Amino acid sequence: MDVGQIGYHDTKKQRRLRVEKDREVIKAINKTKTEAHPDLAALQAARAAEEVAARKAAARKQAALDKEQKKAHAAQAELRSYKTLFDEAGAAGLSNKGVAASEDQSAAEDFEDDFM
Repeated sequence: MDVGQIGYHDTKKQRRLRVEKDREVIKAINKTKTEAHPDLAALQAARAAEEVAARKAAARKQAALDKEQKKAHAAQAELRSYKTLFDEAGAAGLSNKGVAASEDQSAAEDFEDDFM
């Protein structure tokens, strides 16, 4: 069987019609008929290259967006962290380590009075 040929299971059920050909119409159609023989492999390769380029561009865009979101998330985390809340260099004089312990708590009260 040839490509595009139609086969029937029961040939007795076929109906055949004889149709007259209009030669003028056929000539007009044949004059305007064009047969293109494109290089399908090249067209397919070009389309695949375009799709790959589009996927790469989308991946680059998504990576840039993710990088920007990570940067924003890190900035928010830095704002929420307690690292910037307490400065140990400026608080060196505020420690009570240098206050000598006494039995009657007078040294601690003097330190607290000086603090105010």
